[in-house]
Amino acid sequence: MKKGKEKRISGSNQGFSLVEIIIVIAIMAILTGIVAVAVVPYLEKTREVRDLKELDNICRGLALSVANAGAQMGGGSGSFEAAEVTADKTDPVIKGVYEQIGDCSGVRLASSAGKSCKIMCQYDIFTNNVKVYADKGGVVPRCTYLKDSKGEAAELKVLATGANNASG
Repeated sequence: MKKGKEKRISGSNQGFSLVEIIIVIAIMAILTGIVAVAVVPYLEKTREVRDLKELDNICRGLALSVANAGAQMGGGSGSFEAAEVTADKTDPVIKGVYEQIGDCSGVRLASSAGKSCKIMCQYDIFTNNVKVYADKGGVVPRCTYLKDSKGEAAELKVLATGANNASG
């Protein structure tokens, strides 16, 4: 009887050796690295798409507000930061944007191009033209987004150099 127990105990080779575990961990690390390299660019693209949707939403609200305020004001133009769009504003255009899309004071861009930029809004009631863009100080913008009320294509791009992005 003792022989059988000894045989079972000494013949037990269950489990993995340290070398086998290290090899599996190394293979997993290599695969994780490959997947990460393939996925990271798409994460930034997703952030840019989210930023574009946010800016497009503000642009639509501004376009509707300008159309409505134009009849009341008889014309005019101006610009403001999207963070100013709150319930307590009396300016007809800003108030109209608030009524269309709500409070914009907490809106932040998430992409690397727009992260540290302010969201600026420009309007001209005479031409019924609106622009919403991301601006970093107005001198050398890190990103720009332009879309007018006529439905031009939305674009978020990083500028290597350039002047004020409000033009165009």
